[in-house]
Amino acid sequence: MASDLKEGEWPKLAFDLDFRKSEIRQIKMAHPQQVKEQAYSMLVKWRQSLGTIQRSDVAILVQSLKNLNRSDLAVNLEDI
Repeated sequence: MASDLKEGEWPKLAFDLDFRKSEIRQIKMAHPQQVKEQAYSMLVKWRQSLGTIQRSDVAILVQSLKNLNRSDLAVNLEDI
């Protein structure tokens, strides 16, 4: 999924998932010019922040993707 997010999408998704601007900036600086790696890193950090993942956490990610008009990605997660 991270590889399907475009340059401007993953920061919006991160913000919707309660990342602070400083965290988004750190991810960008850690992986300059590597959009796929930035998106992947953000998703890993989000997942790690959850501890044990719950169905409600997946629902939050699904809704955030839909907010970005990326229902094509969200549909893959709705069955989890």
